[in-house]
Formats: sequence, C-alpha cells, structure tokens
Amino acid sequence: LVHARLAWRWTTKQVNMHAHSGSPGANSCCHPSLMNFKVIFGLLVATNTLFAAPAVQAQSGALMDAVEVNNAVNVVEELNIALANLMLSDETDSEARKALIGPALRKAFDLTAMTRAIVGGRTWRGAEESEQTAAAQAFSDWMVSQYATRFTRSSNPKFSTRETRDGGIDTIIVETVLRTSKRAVNLDYRLRQSDGAFKIIDVYLDGRVSEVALRKSEYRKLIKSEGLAGFTAAMQEKAALATRS
Repeated sequence: LVHARLAWRWTTKQVNMHAHSGSPGANSCCHPSLMNFKVIFGLLVATNTLFAAPAVQAQSGALMDAVEVNNAVNVVEELNIALANLMLSDETDSEARKALIGPALRKAFDLTAMTRAIVGGRTWRGAEESEQTAAAQAFSDWMVSQYATRFTRSSNPKFSTRETRDGGIDTIIVETVLRTSKRAVNLDYRLRQSDGAFKIIDVYLDGRVSEVALRKSEYRKLIKSEGLAGFTAAMQEKAALATRS
C-alpha cells in the first residue's frame, strides 16, 4: 500500500525538462539537463521502487499488477524523453529530425498493429505477407515524418504523466500532458502487452481524438476501392511530402 501511494504520487508528478540557459546545440540528445534526467531515470527504474504504480483492473477481470502498469508507464516516459530531445534541438533538416525521433518511436509503438487496425482485419488477412510488411513500413515512415514535424522547436517543453487507467480489452491508458510556452496538449496513449512488452497501439489528442480512428475514416474509401496496395502508396506519398516540406 505504501509503495502504491508513493507510485501514484510519482505518476502524477510533473516531469520537467528544462533547457539550460543559452540555446542547446543541434545534438540535443547530449543536453546536460536531459542527460542528468536519464541517469536518474535509469537508477529509479533499476530500483523498481519509486516507479511502482497502482494496479489496474482490466475489463476482462484480470488485474494488471503494479509491475505491469509501471512497465507501460516507462514506455511512455522514454518516448517523452526522446520527444523532449527533439523539441530542444536546433536541427531544422527534416531527415535529421526524423533520425532523432525515429528509433524511439518505432520502439515505443506497435506500428504493425496500428496499420492492421486502420485497414481492417479482412483487408489485412486477404493480403500477402509482403504486402502487409510494405504497408506497415509505409505507415511507420509516415508516423516518423509526422512526429518530426509536429513536435517543433521549444526551449522549455514540460511533459507530465498524470495517471493510468483501464483501456479495455487488456489494454492500459497512460494519460500525459505536454506544456510549452504557447499551450498545453493532452496526449493519452493506449498500450497493450505483446510478446512480454508493452507497446503503444493508439494515441488520443486532447483525450478524445484517436489517431487510428482518424486514419481509418480518412482512408476507408481508398482501401475499399484499391485495397492494401492503395493505402501503402498513399502513405508513401504523404511521408515523402512531409519530408520535403
């Protein structure tokens, strides 16, 4: 109980990522404040005490224990560190910005599961494995390009993990907020465990707008008329446009 209370306080505690005085260099991954945070973050994870989180009762009736909840939170926290690095970077080249966020994003998200959810089970099952791989890769490339352009330069981004809750069907929601000098944005992540690791399978902007639902609606007609190949081509084109912009 004591650990659960400590953990609850921790999950609602703001994780501030302040820039030091002066402009950070292009290689923002080595920013001193973020490096210090990473060291502290790693030590706390290793001790597995202060990061303990309250158990969550899933709709299936199974109880997600504190360790599982903690693991899901860690996935989101590590992604937020990478996003803070991106926002602190002075880098303006689109390829360089994609290189900064790409590895962390591909690690945190189950992009194949998201692709399958967008195109629909029947379309996915009816495609060859090579077509599935190409579609997931195209969607992955588009997601990286979107994050590289969406999370623009900010001298003082502040990420906070607010709380965790049951997401239904053996998933967990990790609620976060990003504050910049201009605005605050709620980013809620839905995660599911696969092969022993939690992965993000959807993102909700301001707690309501589902990334998967948006793409499903956007490409429904195209997928119906041109199938998985049409979706793949559209994603490839959009990723290329985002890179050139």
